[in-house]
Amino acid sequence: MVESLWRKIINRSNHVPISPILINLPENQMKILSHIALNGPNDAYRTHNELNLCLSTTQLAFTKLKNLGCIQLKEMVKGDTEQIRKIYSLGPLGFCIITRAMLEPKTITTYNDLKTHIDLNGEFFPDLLKKWDFFIEKSREYHLRNPVKGWKSSSFMISMPDAATEIWCQILNSVCDSLIKDYEWWAKTITLKDISEKFRETLINFIWEDASSEMDGAMIFALKQNRELWDALTPELSGLIEYHKERITLLEKIICE
Repeated sequence: MVESLWRKIINRSNHVPISPILINLPENQMKILSHIALNGPNDAYRTHNELNLCLSTTQLAFTKLKNLGCIQLKEMVKGDTEQIRKIYSLGPLGFCIITRAMLEPKTITTYNDLKTHIDLNGEFFPDLLKKWDFFIEKSREYHLRNPVKGWKSSSFMISMPDAATEIWCQILNSVCDSLIKDYEWWAKTITLKDISEKFRETLINFIWEDASSEMDGAMIFALKQNRELWDALTPELSGLIEYHKERITLLEKIICE
């Protein structure tokens, strides 16, 4: 894991990024993304009716969102008047943008809204979202035996039902935030493979940084109930141990010489 991250840094250093592509979508585009996230794929015409937006404004917003990679063409179907309807779903970048936006405390989003989004768009992030309820229930099992003392819902995200839910929302937020930064700084198109890889990288980082906390203890317990995922993470964690053993040995040699 350490070596792979190091190689990523080296590879990036050989490519000077263009000016950052800062994601700051206009309000109407964010409305459209939120609408698709919470209601499923749609076309521009029906979206303009459902959101009471000007049709030309909606069509232009769809074009811009498509060009950015925030939405993608899902299918083309015939409408009632035989006219072809272009149905768009979220794209991986749009999924990350709307997920991060939903988790921000200043939004009017509730956890129930986020859960609707998760249930509708699980195909973007099956490693986590398709197992969302499983991971949270297993984390709750851990907290029944190891209560989190003085837990309060985090101030940097929307209000959470409990500590177990917050753990996985933090991971989800971290994955999306990191992928958006990759897009902004390196003009890197986000793919489903990127989301899966970033998820595993994020888990390793969470475990490494604070594996002794009650929050991370619940996360690790839940992960171990999913043997396929845990077995995939174990070599990366073992690699970290070996790397730091070598670093400690080197430091001891430097000190003792």
